[in-house]
Amino acid sequence: MIKLLTRIAILSIFTIAIQSVSFGGIKQWTNSINTPSGGADVEIGTPTALDTVEADFTLLNHVDARVLNRLTLGVDIHYSDYLNSALDLTVQVLVKRWDFAMNPMLDTIVTLKIAYHAFDTQQSIIEGVEEFNNAYKIIFEIISITSTSPTTQQLTILPANLYLQCDIFIERYIELIDVNASTNGMSQNIGLRDKDCDSITDGLAFYWANIPGAEEYQVEWLYINDYGFDPNTPYSPTSTPMSETD
Repeated sequence: MIKLLTRIAILSIFTIAIQSVSFGGIKQWTNSINTPSGGADVEIGTPTALDTVEADFTLLNHVDARVLNRLTLGVDIHYSDYLNSALDLTVQVLVKRWDFAMNPMLDTIVTLKIAYHAFDTQQSIIEGVEEFNNAYKIIFEIISITSTSPTTQQLTILPANLYLQCDIFIERYIELIDVNASTNGMSQNIGLRDKDCDSITDGLAFYWANIPGAEEYQVEWLYINDYGFDPNTPYSPTSTPMSETD
């Protein structure tokens, strides 16, 4: 009976493992330009107005189904310094992009607008968003800030409670490596156990090599006794009646 149970356990583990061939999810990389509380201002033409975000390539066996890039100009409503003045701003951002192979894509200038009115939330637009696709590395730089409230003027300093954030979102699927190889030799990794130390084998212990990328393992097993019509004469493991549909 133990031998048959062992064979059933091997079959179950092997069957389930080879069905789990990939897993996936949304990965995010992000960076932002902002003024820390008490820190240096974000000033056009200086390193404070420029930043980079880049996706990693640590896994060679992945497939990227979608790559979304997003620029967000926003008001940090939790900023530690209270600013009650109205803001109607247009910010231009120079965006440099690279594809998966790190080939340069066309540079572009993105225009983002916000309208912040602390005492009139119905008139406020606290985020301006622009989306594009397929960039794995982005350098973004603020090159122009125009205020239209109360009068139109060019600014060189980004208001302290604003931020410019750049995100890369990748829908990534990773193929499991050597799944079949990981389950080969399973029979050598299965042993009989005496669970209650009465010198009678009454358990199985088994293990398998880690499958890179696997998020979970599922093991199914089935108990089949080896009693025949004569309780004093058990079936041999090879003659126990069982089909693939049992």
